[in-house]
Amino acid sequence: MAAWFNHAGAPWLSQQWVCRVHERALSDTTPNGGYAWDDEDEGQMGSLSALMAMGLFALDGGASVSPCYELTAPLFDRIVIHLNPKYARGATFEIITRHNMPGNVFIQSARVNGVPWNSFKIPCTVVE
Repeated sequence: MAAWFNHAGAPWLSQQWVCRVHERALSDTTPNGGYAWDDEDEGQMGSLSALMAMGLFALDGGASVSPCYELTAPLFDRIVIHLNPKYARGATFEIITRHNMPGNVFIQSARVNGVPWNSFKIPCTVVE
């Protein structure tokens, strides 16, 4: 539950701990590591791993009245998400880190259509 730090006003701790969780629980792809033979969830753990690698997490599981994703810690220096105009009022959502590596996992900026995004929450209908 590393993403709870976002709600406690310490998003840098969410970024730090989400990175560690992903590294220890989901990055091992050997037969005896990662989620091994426990993949009876029909791909849900794989999709969680992909979202975590992008620096996104849904604390509410997408089940609230106003579902949202939260920024955590991407594994890459730059993530660009091309938004579907049927569901979002924007073309791109971008997350930027610099020199991303263990110990330096912190988000430097996030943008919607080039405009700074200053919240850890991203509504599933993204902003105008």
